[in-house]
Amino acid sequence: MSLSQTAFRIAPESLEQFHKRTYNNNSMNKSLLSHFDIHIYSSYRKHKEKETPLCTSCKASYTVEATLILPLVIGLMIFILFLLRICMLQIGVQRALDETSQQAAVAAACDTELSLPLLAASCNQKIASSHVPVSYMIGGILGISYGDSKINDNYIDLVASYEVVFPVGIFGRYQWHICQHAKCRKWIGWDPSEENGSNRYVYVTAEGSVYHTYYDCVYLHPTIRAVTFREIDGLRNDDGRRYSACRACHASGQEQETIYITDYGEVYHVSLGCSSLKRTIYRKRLSEVEDLPLCSKCEGR
Repeated sequence: MSLSQTAFRIAPESLEQFHKRTYNNNSMNKSLLSHFDIHIYSSYRKHKEKETPLCTSCKASYTVEATLILPLVIGLMIFILFLLRICMLQIGVQRALDETSQQAAVAAACDTELSLPLLAASCNQKIASSHVPVSYMIGGILGISYGDSKINDNYIDLVASYEVVFPVGIFGRYQWHICQHAKCRKWIGWDPSEENGSNRYVYVTAEGSVYHTYYDCVYLHPTIRAVTFREIDGLRNDDGRRYSACRACHASGQEQETIYITDYGEVYHVSLGCSSLKRTIYRKRLSEVEDLPLCSKCEGR
């Protein structure tokens, strides 16, 4: 009960007692009291109508909101912590795979006989010693499968696959399949068979349309020259072609102070930071890029 309600409920009782004490003494007091009662009661009705109804302030609403929202917040926090633990699990497994494959590659140089069960046991030992949270795996550390691993003449390819399960079953039982691998070449020296046929290495760029057999090809390492814009109309590249504006660096037809060209390029650039001037070179097997033609410069060599 509010303070205003308490005051107005006590007021009628006090007025009634006061009316009885003064009624027999003075008729004037009676009339004044009646007028005073009417004024008090009318003020009480007005204030009571303006007050907030008790039904609108339900004290249990906070309990209902907490009951609905609190489990969702707790579930979200648990899910975020679960993802962090899974990241730790993947990092630990990948580190064990890398170390095991590297050690096996060194052992191959000493003509040590390698077997998949031996490598799998070594990998599990490294995972256990690193305190990796394997409790999230189905079956623990014994739930890791190395069935897809391979040991061929030159390479060691370790593949670890396992299932992880969500630890809290509030929203159901969820599990994910994770597969990780580490590939390392045996330390057995140079193998002439790798330089013949489709096993040999070639070089390509990220956006290149040809492959190169020589790493020092002029197309892979262009020579950049700075010239003035007035000279561009009279210049030709080493193939005898004219230069046009580069679209990558938004070169315009307006005169520039300095522009940049390459010996075998067909466009000029207004910025040294242009992506067309940069070369990211990848070393791949010929069998992986057989759909690309051979570079004309490398073929001529």
